Amino acid sequence: MMGKKLNIYQMNSETGVSIIQGQPQILEELDENEIKTLTDIFNDVNLILNKNLIENNNINDMKRKDFEDIIKNIEKELNPRKLSKENLKKLKNYQNLINKIISPASRFKTQKSTFIKAMENGEWILIDGIESAPAQIAEKISSLCGDNPELDLIECGPDFCYSMIEKEGYKKIHPEFRIFITYNPNSAKNTTIIEQTLLTKCISFGLPPMDSKTDYSSQIFYSSLKKAGYNKNLSENIAPRLANVHNLVLKDSIENTDKYCGEVQMTGRKIIFITKEFFDKDNSIEEQIVDGIRTFYYLGYNDDKELTILKDKIVTEFTKDTGNFKLNKVNIEDLYKPLLIMLREIQLYCINSIY
Repeated sequence: MMGKKLNIYQMNSETGVSIIQGQPQILEELDENEIKTLTDIFNDVNLILNKNLIENNNINDMKRKDFEDIIKNIEKELNPRKLSKENLKKLKNYQNLINKIISPASRFKTQKSTFIKAMENGEWILIDGIESAPAQIAEKISSLCGDNPELDLIECGPDFCYSMIEKEGYKKIHPEFRIFITYNPNSAKNTTIIEQTLLTKCISFGLPPMDSKTDYSSQIFYSSLKKAGYNKNLSENIAPRLANVHNLVLKDSIENTDKYCGEVQMTGRKIIFITKEFFDKDNSIEEQIVDGIRTFYYLGYNDDKELTILKDKIVTEFTKDTGNFKLNKVNIEDLYKPLLIMLREIQLYCINSIY
C-alpha cells in the first residue's frame, strides 16, 4: 500500500535480542578495513624487501593457507644482515597483524541483522505481539520510539550505534525507517506488561481484537472458507460453529490460564492459523476442521484430565444449532466504518511523515 518493504517479527517467549543485534558468526570474507590494512601491509613488505614477494591480487579470493604461506615467506626474509632493525621490527609486526586478521577469533564477528539493515535502508519493521516477547525486546527498541530515534548496541562493537540525527560516533538511521508495534493487553501476562514509558513514546491506534465478538470470528471463518472454494451454504453453516468453539476456548484460557502452555491465553491469531487448514486440498473439510482444532486448541493444553472435559465441551459447542447466520445481511460498511476510518488515519500519518 505504501510501497515499502515490511519486515515482520512474530514475537513469542523465546524471541531473543539477536533479532535486533544479529548473531555472531565466523565470516569468511574480509571487511573493507581489513582489505585496506592487508593491501597496505603487502605493498610495504614488497617495498622493504625491494622485491615482489607478495602478489597483490584479489585479497578476498585468498584462502587461510595463502596468508599462512605469506607469513612463512616473510619469516624467510628476516635477515638481520640485510635489513635494518626498524624494518625487521616492521616485518615481524606485519606477520603478527596478518596472523591476527585471519585467526578464528578475529573472524568471529556480529553479522548485521535484517533489523539493522532496515534502519540503514529505510525499510519498515513490524514487531507483532510484543506482549508475548521477553522484556529485553521492549527495552532495546524503546529508544527508537522517541522524537530522536536511536539504537545503541555498543556491546556488538563501535559500528552498531545508530541515530536519526547527526551524532558523533553514530551511524545514520534512514529518515524513512519506521517501526510498528502490535500490542494486545488482553493477552499479556502480568510479567510481560509493557512499560508505560514505551507506550507514551508511540503514536497509538486502538483496534478491538478480531475475536472480541463471536460475529467477528464467524465472518473471518466464513470468508476463509469461501476463499478456499467451499460453497455458501456450507460456509454459513460451519463458520459460526467454529466461532463458538473459539469463543469457548478463549474464555477457558482466560479463566484457567495455568492449564495452557506458557500460561498464555488464546488470541484471534489462532483463528488465522486454523483458516490456513482450509487450503489443504489433500484433506477433506472434516479433516481440516479436526486438524485445526487439535493443533491450535488441544496441543496448548497441559492438563490431560481437564482436556477430556474441554473436548466434550468443544464437541457440544460445534454441534449446537447456531440459528441463521447470513453474512449477506450484514452491512459491512456500517460494521467496519470505525475500523476503516482508523486504518485511513494510519495511512495518512505514514504518508505525511514521509513526504
